[in-house]
Amino acid sequence: SYSLAALPDGLGRVTASPQANAYSGGSSVSLTATPDSGQIFLGWSGDASGASNSLNFIINENRTITASFSRRPKLVLDAGSFDGLHEDGFRFTIAGESGATEQIQSSTNLLDWTSIFAITNSLGTIQVTDPRATNKTATFYRIAP
Repeated sequence: SYSLAALPDGLGRVTASPQANAYSGGSSVSLTATPDSGQIFLGWSGDASGASNSLNFIINENRTITASFSRRPKLVLDAGSFDGLHEDGFRFTIAGESGATEQIQSSTNLLDWTSIFAITNSLGTIQVTDPRATNKTATFYRIAP
């Protein structure tokens, strides 16, 4: 029997069909790479290669295969984590690559953008508050490249 380690690198997941702890030699296996929302699949590496998000092969040796995904940061509103408008400002969550520095911009009209701060996302997910948002009728946010 042979082992298969299918590992995600970036923001996405990998599923194997059939799922098993060990495979008999000659078994057909399919891997599917599914990027998280706003992310893209970049390709396979390790004991496989290719750019299609599905990979089919016959297993006849132990394999370690990595699915690479982008790590684009995204803004998230999660009511369960107390995101939204508060008396101290507008609170939102940034999800992205751990250790990346993100430039946060705001706009009141979606045309004119102003950098409001840069933040280093040391945990992969971080909650931030814009204290200026308490006195504006509408504010839009984005992560600048």
